Amino acid sequence: MSPLPGEHACRLRDPGGFQKGRFRRTSRRSGGKIYHIIMGRLKGTTKMSEQAYKYPKTSWTASQARSHCSKHDGRFEAAGGD
Repeated sequence: MSPLPGEHACRLRDPGGFQKGRFRRTSRRSGGKIYHIIMGRLKGTTKMSEQAYKYPKTSWTASQARSHCSKHDGRFEAAGGD
């Protein structure tokens, strides 16, 4: 996982376990703030599973995003510099 300048990241599953080209991005709210979910189709399945969360740096501090990620047993990485 490499840090993006505008988003903190939370990896839930390794992307290598998913079918290539079978990802989509959707959004949810937590505490009134939007975060994005990267969904993918796991190899050998037909259903979509959560792969990662992305938190916009403009509305999520690294501490807030880290806390949310930790509640979902993910691996956190703060956004990179601009």
